Amino acid sequence: QWNLAGLAGCLLPLIHKDADQAKSRAEEIVQGFGPEFKQHYFTEMCNKIGLYPDEQAQELLNNLLQIMHEAKIDFTRSFRMLGKAVTGNSDQLLKLFSEQDKISAWMKEWKQELTRQNISAEDAARTMDHNNPAFIPRNHRVEEAISAAVDNSNYEPTKRLIEILSKPYEEQPEYAEYMEPPEPSQRVYQTFCGT
Repeated sequence: QWNLAGLAGCLLPLIHKDADQAKSRAEEIVQGFGPEFKQHYFTEMCNKIGLYPDEQAQELLNNLLQIMHEAKIDFTRSFRMLGKAVTGNSDQLLKLFSEQDKISAWMKEWKQELTRQNISAEDAARTMDHNNPAFIPRNHRVEEAISAAVDNSNYEPTKRLIEILSKPYEEQPEYAEYMEPPEPSQRVYQTFCGT
């Protein structure tokens, strides 16, 4: 919303010749963004857990995000593993949590909600696999590719990363290590917009 306000400020002369009217109209548009964004965000996030958006789904989603945050686990990987857990393979997901009791209790409520919403495990898994990428451009992998290209004129890591990321929702077992979050020593703490 802050970025939109900045853009609106630049566009004021194009919105209306009168500065006060332009500002008023721009503020109205920018203020309308919050509720609109929240609705779309919630719908997309419910897709990540295979549910239709409603109050129960929102509560479940918020609880899951809190559990994941407290456990300090990788969200991308967790959501992808949750898609496997819905059809019975919860081992990979559970291994991510040092304290499994909270996520196990959450999964029980989640499966009850799937039943309440009349969503089969297979349909939920399809929705989740379609909305939870297996591969994302993780900073440490991008940094590796840039370093190889700049330092050694080696473009193979870049080509490999592009190949993997061209199919982010597909299982690519030969590149499983690219799903992994960085180790503490691999974390990139400074990135640039141009990257």
